Amino acid sequence: EQGGVMVQEFAKQVEAELRQVESSSVREYVQQSSQVLDLHNEMQKCDGILAKMQEMLLGFDADLGAVSAEIRELQFESRRMRTKLKNRVSAESKLRTFLDNAAM
Repeated sequence: EQGGVMVQEFAKQVEAELRQVESSSVREYVQQSSQVLDLHNEMQKCDGILAKMQEMLLGFDADLGAVSAEIRELQFESRRMRTKLKNRVSAESKLRTFLDNAAM
């Protein structure tokens, strides 16, 4: 019977300690609630900033894609013009040779 009494006393002691810890936790939470709210607001602001940055980066990526396409087009046009120039120089050289031979 004495062991049963000790267990009951221990259980009461544990229950009292739990109530004390719970009460302390609630008090601490209430004291910290304004800081928790501030942290929550800061996190929301950060989320908004990150969303704007993502939007800007997606726009930048699209702009880079457009610039890349323009560069490819300019490279193609440059090769086409280089080929035209080579053909003109070659034709001019052949025409000059023909005219030189015809003049003689």
